[in-house]
Amino acid sequence: MKSLSLGEILPIMKGKLLQGNIDEKIINVTTEPDEVQKNSLFFDVYPTLTDWNMFPFRDSVVIVTDHPWRMEGKVARKISVVYVKSIEQAYWAFVEFYRGLFDIPVIGVTGTCGKTTTTEMLKTVLSQNYCVQSTFDGKNSLSYNLPYVMEIDEQTEAAVYEMGVSHPGCIENSCRHFQPQIGIILNIGVYHLLGCKTFDNYIKAKKEMVKGIHPQGTLILNADDENIGKIDVSSFQGEIVYFGTSERAHFQAKNIRYEEGGMSYTLRKDNQKYPVFVSGYGEHNVLNSLACLAAATSIIGNVEQAIQGLSEFRQVRQHLEFLKGPKGCTLIDDTWNCTPPSMTSSLKVLTDTAQKRQKIAVLGYMPQLGDNAKDEYDNMAYHVKAAAVDHVIVIGEARLIGQKAEKLGVSKKRISYCETAEEVQQAVTPFLKKNSLVLLKFPYKFRLSKDHAFQKFMQWIRMENNQ
Repeated sequence: MKSLSLGEILPIMKGKLLQGNIDEKIINVTTEPDEVQKNSLFFDVYPTLTDWNMFPFRDSVVIVTDHPWRMEGKVARKISVVYVKSIEQAYWAFVEFYRGLFDIPVIGVTGTCGKTTTTEMLKTVLSQNYCVQSTFDGKNSLSYNLPYVMEIDEQTEAAVYEMGVSHPGCIENSCRHFQPQIGIILNIGVYHLLGCKTFDNYIKAKKEMVKGIHPQGTLILNADDENIGKIDVSSFQGEIVYFGTSERAHFQAKNIRYEEGGMSYTLRKDNQKYPVFVSGYGEHNVLNSLACLAAATSIIGNVEQAIQGLSEFRQVRQHLEFLKGPKGCTLIDDTWNCTPPSMTSSLKVLTDTAQKRQKIAVLGYMPQLGDNAKDEYDNMAYHVKAAAVDHVIVIGEARLIGQKAEKLGVSKKRISYCETAEEVQQAVTPFLKKNSLVLLKFPYKFRLSKDHAFQKFMQWIRMENNQ
């Protein structure tokens, strides 16, 4: 972060220095007590949870609080204490002040799936010309917002951030931190219904992007997504750019085809045609790349330069990642996360790339579906049947896919039901051979990666111990 002094920000926060040094240097800002270090500005946003016994031996620390009496006699005199009437107002005043120090283009990316891939695409393209800050490794929960903002400094020339939605207010919070001029909504499918309760609430939560970006900014929307079409954008005063395959798209993909290592298509923009290649399989990945090109062109000003930058992108690990598996089989590892739209896309890629190979699908739990879970699992069974999967292995709650598939006429002999990683390994082993294409689609990265048994399974099937 840019180095500041307490004296610079005290009036911004409307604070009163109760003790300490007005010239204290600040090079770290946090709301987490265990992240306090030398020259930290600590916002005491959770006063009842703060253990003040952690602070007596730390110097060069500034505490901002609206409950100073809670720490009386518990913090050393060498620690600076700032009293504010409202810790929330002081926090946001500081965040908006700090973000306002940097006149740089910022892009916010949201969508039920594709956020990490599109963010990485944009980072790759913009890094050809700019020093870029961005979301790291798909970590987009609200707790990361402040640290990401604090990573912006005098060297930063552009930034790209994922904006997840676990409940209403998430995008509003992220936009308030990052102050994006460009907002992307990739798609809206059923997800995060535990926090949003209903699908309508989930759509409304995504709509927060419309108000969250700069009023004169650029809103980039998927023209092919019917749920995005339900969002009222009539109040938005900036530019609206559509991407997709339909004729209304400003960035339109035509002649989409599979190539070695990715997808090729013709981009049609302003009656001009441009050849594009993007690493990673699937028509959904074409849509991700279109969103990337729309946003990058808005910043760079040259679509051909954006396309050239996109050619440097390499598909993200565990996002429909093709690799050799045991006994010569080919794996499709799509275990970063598991949502209904992404499972649908992965089954389509399995079908589109199988050629004459045997198609095996290992399908698992789809989190955050709330009361819609059974309907979504039942719906996925239709996709399994349509994909003509030769054998499907379902894990845990995903047994509902198998049960519905049986009712749809899929033979019981073509379905294996598993509960543990050991059972999955036993079920998939007979199908591991040179002429088999094996899709792994369950939420390993964000759900199962801490499970020792699944760790061993993933290392085994990805042959990571043999590399």
